Amino acid sequence: MIETMKKNWFTLAEILIVVILFWMLAGIIIKTYTTISQVSFRLQQEKEIAKEALILSQVLDNLAQSTTIDYKRYKSSDLVANNGIVDSLYLKGDNGDLYQISSINTCLTDQELYEQAEKSELKTENQKEETPCQLSFTGTTKDWKTSHLLLDGKNFKLSKMQFKIIPFIWKEDLKKNLASDTPKDWKPAFWILGTLYSHYYNPNKWTNNISLPLQFFFSLQGKTESLYSIIDENATQSSEA
Repeated sequence: MIETMKKNWFTLAEILIVVILFWMLAGIIIKTYTTISQVSFRLQQEKEIAKEALILSQVLDNLAQSTTIDYKRYKSSDLVANNGIVDSLYLKGDNGDLYQISSINTCLTDQELYEQAEKSELKTENQKEETPCQLSFTGTTKDWKTSHLLLDGKNFKLSKMQFKIIPFIWKEDLKKNLASDTPKDWKPAFWILGTLYSHYYNPNKWTNNISLPLQFFFSLQGKTESLYSIIDENATQSSEA
């Protein structure tokens, strides 16, 4: 009888050990699966915004090959006051075509997006879905006008995009500040400044705390007579005098 009780006791202990090991193994498997899923989800979001940034860079690079800054569409005082930073980029093609790139709809700054995401307020059924911030391109020629989105904001978010024009000082100021060693083939340029965010951006959650700052620089290769003519203009005036 004693031997029978010992056998039963060992059997019960073995069962308990197996159950404990099973749950431990199940816990490890579940945790591993959860971690892999989170990493995969994060990588998917990073891939999405990186793809959009690459496409945008390629489009702007192609545009930069035959355009220059359309300085006539800016106020000199505004450019100087804002250190060359503007909300809309105006470009002019070699054939006279005009282009505009700017953010449209409700666009927030990086700080405003961060504060909004931190609140994590759930939308009610009565709240309307706002049209996302988008980056718009408009091209105008003598015969047609076209508009399309460079960044549609459907599967990601973007902050308000800004541009820094180089140089941002006007002709009269350039005459005073133009260095003698500045090459005559020097080209104007611009920076695009902003940030792309995951569609589920949340700074308090590792899987969704995904953003990609955009700081792309483009040297414009189009004809820019307003810059080159400064030296020639000064030379002409000197000879006439």
